Amino acid sequence: MIFQSGKHAGQEAAYVLLRDPGHAAFIMDQYPDGKVAKEFKRLAAVLDAKPFLQSCTTCSHTATRATTYAGGPSLYFWCDDCDVHGMGATEGKLIVVRRFKDALRYGATTRGEQKSVIKSLAEAKGGPARLTQAAAKAFLP
Repeated sequence: MIFQSGKHAGQEAAYVLLRDPGHAAFIMDQYPDGKVAKEFKRLAAVLDAKPFLQSCTTCSHTATRATTYAGGPSLYFWCDDCDVHGMGATEGKLIVVRRFKDALRYGATTRGEQKSVIKSLAEAKGGPARLTQAAAKAFLP
């Protein structure tokens, strides 16, 4: 789906989801039954279904989840065998990130932080390091 009008006119929905996740979340929340919101939800579900390809932060296993502290733009990746709290993480302050909505709900205060977290999440699931419209569409068909 290509946007026909607005600030994202001419852009693929997959590109907008990854490039401006705050806008995508706003559309999904404010217009849940709209055509664009339904497409964003479909694309987010495609992203959510992709497995992590990133290695665990502390060992060589494949990560199964990411964590971040509220308000921080960095993700740390963990496998099921590694205990983040045993590594010194503060109990009750980490947010687990596996899905698109998790990444946005974690407390990013700026669009830049949201974009950074979604970019890290997508890359950990095999997404493109250099985001172009064609790469976004190929990653989230």
